[in-house]
Amino acid sequence: MRWLDGLDDAAFLAMDLERLGAGDLAKQFTRWYSEYSGDPAPQALRHHYVAYREVVRAKVACIRAGQGDLAAAGEARNLVATVPRHLRAGAATVVMVGGPPGTGNPIHGEPRPLVNASQALPSPSVTARAAPIAHETAPIADSEYRLME
Repeated sequence: MRWLDGLDDAAFLAMDLERLGAGDLAKQFTRWYSEYSGDPAPQALRHHYVAYREVVRAKVACIRAGQGDLAAAGEARNLVATVPRHLRAGAATVVMVGGPPGTGNPIHGEPRPLVNASQALPSPSVTARAAPIAHETAPIADSEYRLME
């Protein structure tokens, strides 16, 4: 028995429609899939699956190219060329909001962009050691909160 996210299968058809020049139909098809299946999956997941399927199809084309199919190398290049667009469109955005204890409002800190997904928030044990600080007397730079690197 096979278990798979239905959107993954739908994304395979969407990828083929895009590859054949019917990008608008691919978008409409995935909207129809979401509507009729009742699957509320975000568009980011659709883009992830399309990129995944493009890589799988490119891998198959590379195997065919290695077996002597001269047109397959160009097909693989074309498929891989569209992957970054879907990965960018499917990138997840993470917003972290916080401030030192006692401020009552997280907007006192300076925004800091995440460099990569491996950055972590302090654990509850770290925050439990930080003494409550009133925001009038200590700006965020003076608190114990630091991005763990």
